[in-house]
Amino acid sequence: MLVTGIGGNVGQGVLRVLRSLPHELRIVGTNTHLMSAGNHLCDRVHEVPIAWDEGYIPAMQKICAEDGVQLIIPATDFEAFHLSRAAEVLPRLVSSPSATEELFLDKLLTAQAFDAAGIAFARSSTPGGYHGEFHNTVVKPRRGWGSRDVHFDPEEPSAFADDFVVQERLNGIELTAAFYVTQAKDVHATIVLERTLAHGTTVSARTAFEHQAVVRDLVERMHENFDISGPCNVQAILEPGGRLVPFEVNCRFSGTTSIRHNFGFRDVEWAVQEHLLGSAPSPPILTRGRAERMLVDVIYPEAGDGDVGTRESRFVVF
Repeated sequence: MLVTGIGGNVGQGVLRVLRSLPHELRIVGTNTHLMSAGNHLCDRVHEVPIAWDEGYIPAMQKICAEDGVQLIIPATDFEAFHLSRAAEVLPRLVSSPSATEELFLDKLLTAQAFDAAGIAFARSSTPGGYHGEFHNTVVKPRRGWGSRDVHFDPEEPSAFADDFVVQERLNGIELTAAFYVTQAKDVHATIVLERTLAHGTTVSARTAFEHQAVVRDLVERMHENFDISGPCNVQAILEPGGRLVPFEVNCRFSGTTSIRHNFGFRDVEWAVQEHLLGSAPSPPILTRGRAERMLVDVIYPEAGDGDVGTRESRFVVF
């Protein structure tokens, strides 16, 4: 099987989960840089172009053919979208249909789709269409990733180009919720975490079962209105009055994948069971707890500049 984006925290979380499973899996990893922190969890690694490059899909086809890949797990939004568009010429893919991936890749289109479905969403507009309708703002790329180029309360939100979105910045508890939709199109499980972020990455999280009911209502409405398959993550603010307002959707595995796995929400395992092993996903058994993230090093002793670390390399996680 193949995991993309192994240089990022999502890809690395997916890899750690895969290595914890009771299966002998041969894992190929891809990234836009050959050396990354995820290499030591892979049996083989490849450098690939950025997802929107015209050479990306041919490169992925070649890798899949050479390495006998049977299943692809994309770990970034752009890769999930571009791979889903080319699904007919690739091995089995863990993703939603390409139209859904494209919709949730674009934050403005997401807001408009939620509005059309009558589902609450953070008020959003193009910079050119913003005329002070809300005071507190966050301006970010419509198709951004990794919290890049995000601006909080800029002086002139309308001065940004229209490939950005102006979104109302809400006050309340930030929640990240995940749900998994089976191949039979049933919502298999939902989990809610309250989290703390640093530079766009979750550094602390706890299970928030007290908010499960309001999140489940949101998930049910999303499931009714959008064609979602496999993993999906929704980020939202729970306002002081109890109103839940989503502000972003990621139709893929997310940065808290490895945390959720340890609380019984085992979406990577369910994807392997369904897509690779041909079995039904195991029942979810959710537990309470919290997680704190720490920084570790992957050391390759005596490795030279040209050495590419893999699972077979001599390495130390310290």
